[in-house]
Amino acid sequence: MLSHLRPFQSASLRLTKSQQRHDKINEIIIAVMNDNQEYRDAETLWLALKENGLNISISSFYSRLKTFIENGTVEKQTLKYNKNVYRLVRKQ
Repeated sequence: MLSHLRPFQSASLRLTKSQQRHDKINEIIIAVMNDNQEYRDAETLWLALKENGLNISISSFYSRLKTFIENGTVEKQTLKYNKNVYRLVRKQ
C-alpha cells in the first residue's frame, strides 16, 4: 500500500473497498511512471495507463497527478508554450 499517500491514517483503521480501489489505481500510475524516468506529458502517461488496461478518465488522472505533485511523489516541469511534463521523484 502507498502509506506515504495517506500520512494521517491510523494503522488500526481498515480501508473501504473504494479506498482500496483508489490505492490500487495509484499504485498502477506509479508503476507506469517508474518504468521510464524521462519526463513525459500527461496525455502520454494517460495513454500508457490505458494500454495497461486501466480505465480512468483524463480528468481523474490529472486530479491524481496533482495530488502526487503536492505530496512530492511526482515532479512537474514547465517547458516552452506552457507544456508541462512529469516524472517520478526518486527518493534516495
